[in-house]
Amino acid sequence: VGTDPHYLDHAHLHPDALKGVILLDGAAYDVPRQIAEGGTFMHDRYLEAFGSDPARQKALSPTFHAAAPNVPSFLILHVARADGTAQS
Repeated sequence: VGTDPHYLDHAHLHPDALKGVILLDGAAYDVPRQIAEGGTFMHDRYLEAFGSDPARQKALSPTFHAAAPNVPSFLILHVARADGTAQS
């Protein structure tokens, strides 16, 4: 919601309607990366959740929507796990 204005547009809102976003964890900020680097178990879970179409995976990844316009403030929380830390 904070990085892809498509969702706010659907609600007839602009990104400036949000003061900030709190992000929890981080392993799905870049879905294609997580699928490639997440190991066999996570690879299959992510394909199940996000599908195998690279365009869809990118569309569902906040990292690929990080260019402006965006919400003005982000608080990114993550667990001490290599994939979550790297993507956060």
